[in-house]
Amino acid sequence: MNNQSTSQTPTHKTYFCNTSSVFYMKNVCDDSSTHVIYMSNRGLTSLPKGVFNGLISLRILDLDANKLTSLKPETFNSLSKLEYLFISNNSLTHLPHNIFKELISLTYLDVQSNKLTSLKPNTFNSSRKLKYLAIKKNNLTHLPQDIFKGLRSLNILELDSNKLISLENNTFNKLSHLVNLFISENNLSSLPQGIFDGLKSLTRLHLHSNKLTSLKLDTFNSLFNLKTLSINNNCLTYLLPGIFDRLESLDLLDLSSNKLTSLDPDIFSSLTELTHLYITNNNLTTLPQGIFNKLISLTNLGLDSNKLSSLKNKTFHGLFNLETLDISNNNLTSLPQGIFNQLISLISLQLYSNKLSSIENNTFYNLSYLTDLDISDNNLTFLPQGIFIGLESLDLLDLSSNELTSLDSDIFNSLSKLTHLYIKNNNLTSLEHEVFNELKSLTVLHLRSNKLTSLPSNIFNKLIHLEDLDIGNNNLTSLPQYIFSELKSLSQLHLDTNKLISLEINTFTRLNNLQILSISNNSLTSLAQGIFDEVESNIFNDLVNLKILDIHNNNLTDLPTDIFKKNQKLECLNLQSNNLNESKPEVFTNLTQLHLLNIEDNKFSLTDDDKKLILKNIKQRTYNESTTYNIFKNEPCFSSMTVY
Repeated sequence: MNNQSTSQTPTHKTYFCNTSSVFYMKNVCDDSSTHVIYMSNRGLTSLPKGVFNGLISLRILDLDANKLTSLKPETFNSLSKLEYLFISNNSLTHLPHNIFKELISLTYLDVQSNKLTSLKPNTFNSSRKLKYLAIKKNNLTHLPQDIFKGLRSLNILELDSNKLISLENNTFNKLSHLVNLFISENNLSSLPQGIFDGLKSLTRLHLHSNKLTSLKLDTFNSLFNLKTLSINNNCLTYLLPGIFDRLESLDLLDLSSNKLTSLDPDIFSSLTELTHLYITNNNLTTLPQGIFNKLISLTNLGLDSNKLSSLKNKTFHGLFNLETLDISNNNLTSLPQGIFNQLISLISLQLYSNKLSSIENNTFYNLSYLTDLDISDNNLTFLPQGIFIGLESLDLLDLSSNELTSLDSDIFNSLSKLTHLYIKNNNLTSLEHEVFNELKSLTVLHLRSNKLTSLPSNIFNKLIHLEDLDIGNNNLTSLPQYIFSELKSLSQLHLDTNKLISLEINTFTRLNNLQILSISNNSLTSLAQGIFDEVESNIFNDLVNLKILDIHNNNLTDLPTDIFKKNQKLECLNLQSNNLNESKPEVFTNLTQLHLLNIEDNKFSLTDDDKKLILKNIKQRTYNESTTYNIFKNEPCFSSMTVY
């Protein structure tokens, strides 16, 4: 009887050797001593009895991304040497009593992304070698008392993205080797007394994205080795003085996206190892004098998106190692004298989206390492003489969206390393001819959306490295001859949305590297051509690398036959909304790389025969609406040319 019963007991061969079975794996069938089985994404809905029986040498079992809804209690009983088990991304709603009891060698268990609503108290009791346990992304609302009892080797515990509403006070007490604990993205409104007692090895604690309204004074008292603490995205309105006093090893503290209205002057005084502090997106209106003075190791400080209306002059004193400071999106109307004087290591300073109406001329005096300065979206009407002196390392300066009406001719003279300059959306009506002369490294210059009516002929002459120039949306009616002739590195030029009536034949002379040109939304009636340097020429002749040309919404009535003769690399041409009188297929003859041609809304309608003729002139193509040969599209260039 016993022999017969044994012979009928299914083993792994019953399933892994059956060629018609979803479990069939020849290597497992041939070798029962296999160490690894990967069965992810097989559509498994269940695991039959005995499916792993006999696989006594198995070390890794991957069942990820199947459709398992339940497991039999004895499923893994024969796998005493199994070390890694992946059951993630299934549809398990529960785990049977003692399901992992025989997995005495297990070190890595992943059951994340299932539909677990509860766990039995002794689910993991036998897993004494377990080092990694992932239960995140389930539907757990509670954890049983002592659920992790016995997991003395556990290093990483992931409980994030469940629906936990509370925790027992001794839930983690026995996890003396735990290094990382993730409880973020749950529904916790409070933490019980002593919840983290005993976690003497913990270095990372994530509590963000819960509903915490307050924290007890001794919450973190046992976490002497903690390096990272994220409490962001909760509902904290205050922090008890001394709450961080024992966290002497802390390196990163994130308090962002809470409802903090004030901070105790000594709240951070013990955090001498802290390098990153984020208090972004709270309701702070003021900061106590000296609140950051003890943070001698701090490199990154985020105070953006609060309601700060003023700062005390010594707010940042002592922060000699600070590299990044973000005070953007507050209500600051002014900056006190010397506020940044001790920030000798500062690299990035974000002041945008405040209400600054003026800045003292020595505000940035000691910031010799600063590379990124953003003062955009304020109320500045002028920049004082010498305001940027000392910023010898500055790479990016953003002055956009202020109310600047003029710039001193030498305002940028000390910024020899500047590569990006944005002065968009101001009230500039004119510019001094030498204002950019010392910007030897400039590659991007945006002057868009001002009120410029004219430009000096030599204003860009020294910008030999400039690649991107935007003068769109101004009031320019004309451009001086040769105004761009020294910009030999220029690849993008935006002149759209001005009041240009005509352009000289030499406007774009020497722009051999230009790839994008927009002169749309102007009042051009013709495109210049004629004899230039004793040679028959036209306005686009030097643009041999041009790929995008946008001339839509002008008043052009005619296109000269050879206007695009030298633009053989053109890929997109937008002539929409002009007053062109006739289709001239021969105009496009050399444009063999053209992918989009928009000639909608002119004074003629393209017939199919017109389109065929244009295509024939371009590449001897046969026109067919259903094929990719149809380049005629009522689209703007920039939305269709995704490579740009």
